[in-house]
Amino acid sequence: MKMKLLAINLIACTLSSLFASDELFHSSCARTLLTQAFEYIKTRHPNEGIALYIQVRDHPNAEIWMILKASTELKSHQLREDAIIGFKRIIAHPDTSESQLIHVGKILREMGVINEANAAFEKVLAQPIVSKDTHKYIEGLLGK
Repeated sequence: MKMKLLAINLIACTLSSLFASDELFHSSCARTLLTQAFEYIKTRHPNEGIALYIQVRDHPNAEIWMILKASTELKSHQLREDAIIGFKRIIAHPDTSESQLIHVGKILREMGVINEANAAFEKVLAQPIVSKDTHKYIEGLLGK
């Protein structure tokens, strides 16, 4: 039990340092550490990870992939509303890619959050350059 708490506290302290420094937060080392921390917590101490996932989801400088990972983990813990907050943040982010929007839209549709799913799909269609195949695919998802 002491090793479990020590490991979780070590991860929490290390991640607190990452969150305190915007430069460090965006480094490749931070990406690796965050990914490994998520995997460690997910496999060994899943319930203790919820606070971490929310912290990452809400961090003002979190990259889209981080928010997506955290929101997906929250969804897997049956924390529907917490996951939806993250997915909405991804949709609203100006740098979200076409593929990320489609992915988030599909997740939201599976969750039964149709209006938000459609908002993600509509944002894809609103982009200046959309391939004909993608346009047709999105229209199919929207039932047009």
